[in-house]
Amino acid sequence: MNLFLLHIFVRDTRERLVGAHVGAPTWYPPLLTIPIDNAAGRSHLVAVLESPGPFCFCTEVPPLEGLPAGERLGSATGARIEDVAVHEKDRVLRIDMSLQSAHRGADALTLLIHLYRSTGAAVLSRGDSILESVGRRSRAGARRTQDQPRSLVDVSADALSFFATAGDLTGEASPQRVIAGLDRTLLKVFSSQHGAIDTDALIAFRDGVLDGSIPFGLASDGRIGNVVPVPHDASAEFMFGPFHNAREACATVGAALGDEIAPRILTDLARPLVRRNARNKTLVRNLERDIEKAGQHDQVRREAEILAAFQSRIPAGQSDVELDDIYRPGEKIQIKLDPAESLQAQIDRRFRKATKLERSLTHAGRRLELVRKERAEIEEVLAKVARKTPRDGPHEMAERVASIESARKRFGLTAKRDRGPSGRRGEPERTFRQLDLGPDWFVLVGRSN
Repeated sequence: MNLFLLHIFVRDTRERLVGAHVGAPTWYPPLLTIPIDNAAGRSHLVAVLESPGPFCFCTEVPPLEGLPAGERLGSATGARIEDVAVHEKDRVLRIDMSLQSAHRGADALTLLIHLYRSTGAAVLSRGDSILESVGRRSRAGARRTQDQPRSLVDVSADALSFFATAGDLTGEASPQRVIAGLDRTLLKVFSSQHGAIDTDALIAFRDGVLDGSIPFGLASDGRIGNVVPVPHDASAEFMFGPFHNAREACATVGAALGDEIAPRILTDLARPLVRRNARNKTLVRNLERDIEKAGQHDQVRREAEILAAFQSRIPAGQSDVELDDIYRPGEKIQIKLDPAESLQAQIDRRFRKATKLERSLTHAGRRLELVRKERAEIEEVLAKVARKTPRDGPHEMAERVASIESARKRFGLTAKRDRGPSGRRGEPERTFRQLDLGPDWFVLVGRSN
C-alpha cells in the first residue's frame, strides 16, 4: 500500500475508529478482517496481506461474506481503540488499544499492520511482548525508515526539487527510491516529455489531497494493490475515482481486490473436492474394469460344470482339452488345464472363482453406482463455483462458499487451513471414506482401527 495513500486513509478513518471496540478478528489468507463497533454500528477493517495486496480498507460488509475464516488475534477482542496512526513514516498502520481485564486491570495493546512489499503482516503486542501475528513481516521493509527517512507527506518543495534534478526515474537515487510514498506512477503524471518533473505542481497536488480541498484518483501501472493518489484526470492502466476522501477510495479498491481474490479462495476451498473427484474418476475406471472381469463368472462356472461332466474321460496331466459344450449342443469348447494339478482341484477352484466373481460383480456394481452419484454431485458443485458472473456480490459469494462447505461436510472433507498460534495445522483431512448403502446403513472404510 502506498504510504501517501495510507496517510490520508488514516486521516479519513481515524474519527470512525478511535473510541470504537474491536470484535473477534478473523483470518483466511490473504484476508484479515477486524470487526469495529461504534455508535454508528458495525464496520470492518480489512487488511489484504498477500498478493494482490498488501492493502487496507474499511467496509460495511465483509468482502467475502460467508467465508469460514478462523478467529485470530484473539487478545484484541473487546479492546477499545485509543489511537490510529502511521507508524514511523513507513507503510505500517498502528492501532493503539486498551483492554480491561479483571486480573490485570487495563492492558495497553498495539496492533501493527505491515503493508509494504508483496507480503504483509499483522502483529499484536503488549509492550515488548508479541502476543500473536499473522502473515509474514519483511525485514527489508522494517529497515526502510532508517535508510529512507524522507516521506512525500512532509518533504519540502526544495528537497523534492533537489532529488528531482537528476531526471532519472529508475535508478537507485531516483526520487521514488529516496522519498517514501513517492511512486513512479505519480512522477510520470507530473513529468514532461523531456523527463523534467514539475515539483511545484506535485507539491500543490499533495497539499490539496492532504487537506481534502481537491478530488483525486487512484492509479497504478501494475497490480491493483499498488494504487497511488494522482490527479483524477490522469491516465493509467488501473484508474479509480474521482474521490474526495480516502475511506471511500480504499473501499472501492478493496471491492476490486475482493473480486480478484474471491476465485483464488474458492479454488482453495474447493481443492479437497477436486482431489476427491480425481480419485473418483480413477475409481470409476477401476470398478468398470473389475465389473468387466467379474462378468466372466458365467464362463468360469460353465467350464467347471463341463469338466465335472466329462471328468472320467479326461486323462491326467493334460494341458488343454476339447470337450462337447453341454450348454450348446453340437459345439465344442477348448479348456486350458494345469498338468501339475489334479483335475478335481481345478474344478473346485473354478467353482470358487465363479462364486467370488459373481459376488464381486454385485458389490462392484453397487459401489460404482455410489461413486458415480458422488462424482456427479461434486461436479455440480465445482461447476457452480467455476461459473463466470459479471461480479459476485456478498450474497452470491456466500452461496458459493455454502455450497462448497455443504459438499465438503457431506463427503467428510476439510480444506487446508493456515497454521494457528501453536504452529499446528487446523483439522486434518479425514483418513477414511464413507459409503452410503441406503437410508439406514453406511460403511466407513479406513486404513487402521
